[in-house]
Amino acid sequence: MLLSLVSATAAVASVTVKGRVVDAGDQQPLVGATIIVPEKALEAAGSSRRNVNALTDIDGNFTIVVPDGITAVDCRYVGYAPMTVELKGNLDHLVIPMTAASTELSEVVVTGYQKIEKRKLTAAIQTVAVNDNMLGSAMS
Repeated sequence: MLLSLVSATAAVASVTVKGRVVDAGDQQPLVGATIIVPEKALEAAGSSRRNVNALTDIDGNFTIVVPDGITAVDCRYVGYAPMTVELKGNLDHLVIPMTAASTELSEVVVTGYQKIEKRKLTAAIQTVAVNDNMLGSAMS
């Protein structure tokens, strides 16, 4: 009986990781960043859990409880490059500096023309008036 209790306790062992996610440039907190343990890492660690994640609060702080044997977590935030963070050292004050990822549009696609009442419009629109000056500058 005692042996089964010890093995059950070992199976649910976990580590609490606390930290802060910030912008690498100005060190401002990133609100709503996602810290996640990949499902493959959970399977490799023998965990029965399939979803282990946390979101940062208004100050960029997070707390996540990861199963024992997990060595890294992924951090994601819209407009920033996703990154993998190794879990080593002091896990009570982990600081994750994320780098902005900029992408440029190579082209614009015009989807069509329609008339709709302004009050029913739910999308962002831009009206472009074609005149002789625009045609002249586009041709040169």
